Amino acid sequence: MSPRVDGWVESVDPNTGRKFYANHVTRVTQWDPPPGWNSKPAAPAAAAAPPNDALPMGWEEMKDPQSGRTFYVDHANQVTTWTKPTTAAAGSSSTPIASAPVSEI
Repeated sequence: MSPRVDGWVESVDPNTGRKFYANHVTRVTQWDPPPGWNSKPAAPAAAAAPPNDALPMGWEEMKDPQSGRTFYVDHANQVTTWTKPTTAAAGSSSTPIASAPVSEI
């Protein structure tokens, strides 16, 4: 999902299936939509990724709003990385980008 309102993104808690909102600039999470949030879905991607290109359970692909680089978020372990995780590596530990918000890297 792409950031919409000042760094906010809508995500789904992989354990409960409940929607939540995360701000990757301020590192705040909350259950309620932030002010000005528009629930309309983003335009669909040109083509869906093949199934073997899927991320492991609980991971999300995102774009750094400042650099445009793709990064990956493991919501269960609160880890971010520039390297795309594979389903086979889902059980191994990942190398975090940093403990700072992605926009500060």
